Amino acid sequence: MYKILYKGDILAYCEKPNYVKIADNGCYNSCSRDEAIGIAVHSIVYPLDQVVVGEADIGVMAENFTKQGEDLLDVQEVVINQAVDSSLTSLGVEE
Repeated sequence: MYKILYKGDILAYCEKPNYVKIADNGCYNSCSRDEAIGIAVHSIVYPLDQVVVGEADIGVMAENFTKQGEDLLDVQEVVINQAVDSSLTSLGVEE
């Protein structure tokens, strides 16, 4: 798995980078890394000197997504608890 960065932002994760060159007819064609002038991501070509391609650890990615999901659930729980407390207080209900 590869991670493609452009100006520090993640453009994509992919199984294999799509390196491209300009063919004789002016169109972009897939090619080897050695022949490439850019990388195509979602049909947009980015110059090689402006992207960083690195290997991505799918296990670490999965852990990060799990952690982000857990953090979001924690925030939602706090917001819900605050809303309930506020509603009970406005109704004059004490715990």
